[in-house]
Amino acid sequence: MDEFGLSQLISSVPQRGVFIARHMTYAISYAAAIGFAGGLLSNSLLGINIAGPLFPYLIGSQVGFVIGTISFWKQEQDRAINWAFFYPNVNLIIQYIPNALWKK
Repeated sequence: MDEFGLSQLISSVPQRGVFIARHMTYAISYAAAIGFAGGLLSNSLLGINIAGPLFPYLIGSQVGFVIGTISFWKQEQDRAINWAFFYPNVNLIIQYIPNALWKK
């Protein structure tokens, strides 16, 4: 009997969905970590007490999300360059297919 396991569930998700899930996990992790650090530092060490640690957390989480997104983008850019370097045939196919489809 074929059971529906986690590996089958993950393999059935389109690659766009996997990419977006990885990006959101990466960026939200950065946002939470930098937001907590910003709230903690501003409230306890610096003595800034504007509505507690809420505003510094919000500012820190926004900055963290941007940093996480930029870091993820650079990581994926390096990954794409490595793929193009190690698998040049795939690069040729990618360049050929749109030209062939455009001519039809």
